[in-house]
Amino acid sequence: YVITQSIKMMLLDSIYNKGQIQNIFKIYTESFVSYLNTFQNIFTTNYDQNLEMASNSNVHYLHGAFYILADVYDPNSFRNRLADNQFVKNKLSNPKGYEYLHSTALMAYSEEDKKFLTEYPDTANQGIEKFVEGYKTNETIRSDVDQWEYAENDLVRNLHSAIMLKLGEDVKFQTNDSFNEFKEIEGELQILGLSPENDNHIFSRINENSKITKIIYYYFNEDDKEAALRVFDSKTLFLEPVKRFWEIHF
Repeated sequence: YVITQSIKMMLLDSIYNKGQIQNIFKIYTESFVSYLNTFQNIFTTNYDQNLEMASNSNVHYLHGAFYILADVYDPNSFRNRLADNQFVKNKLSNPKGYEYLHSTALMAYSEEDKKFLTEYPDTANQGIEKFVEGYKTNETIRSDVDQWEYAENDLVRNLHSAIMLKLGEDVKFQTNDSFNEFKEIEGELQILGLSPENDNHIFSRINENSKITKIIYYYFNEDDKEAALRVFDSKTLFLEPVKRFWEIHF
């Protein structure tokens, strides 16, 4: 875990490039900005805020963003109010100017990891809500939960903390609401700069959404084109070469 987190921070530091990544919007053409502004919502797997700074659209960060602290690095998060407060226990800090290293930027090394990391917070919140309901209505559950405060197992003590906090406040584990918004897409969806051979958890959600009636996919090469045809076999699909798109807009 320590090794993967260290590698992640090195890669994030390279991508952030002392903040230079946030200035790319300055070279966007009027044509490209006009294209962006045709959309009410834009969903991105990038961590930077260029699309948000350039357009009037609502921008959703499917894989997290540099400017949002991950819950374990947020001293006020629900996660750090549990019995084993990670921020205090591990003496964590957020050095000014380097907060992006501790952001929600997702960097996973397999599709299963990406799927798990984007879905487990919602699952955890649903589980806590069920425990709270049981605590309120079932005397046996209430008695068991009360004893968990003194359990040797950290996870069990954390669960007790979470239930107690949830009983008194409307709190929850940090989630990426972008995926919930993503489920609500209706009508036409355009996909630019994303390969069907990668991020399958995103493409599966597109296929599951019956409200999407049309997909325009900008493909980079023939392999991407063939992959799109395989992935979107049940959707109305229009294929456009991305090189032509950039010739027009840049």
